[in-house]
Amino acid sequence: MGREVVYCDFCGERLLPKDLEKGRAVVLLKKKYCPKCLKEALEKGRSAGARDAAPPRGEGPPTAPQC
Repeated sequence: MGREVVYCDFCGERLLPKDLEKGRAVVLLKKKYCPKCLKEALEKGRSAGARDAAPPRGEGPPTAPQC
């Protein structure tokens, strides 16, 4: 029996089985990413993560008073 034809959820490009097997294309949280869209998503995540990773100095969650 043949393999299921899988397409990128973002650009519609067909995902090749070898790309999925080697990790160049992935399925993450029920979304399928081709190599190009995966790279773009990771770059956006890094830039957003770097900005949101740590609050500015002196700011952050309140701490409980010490007894």
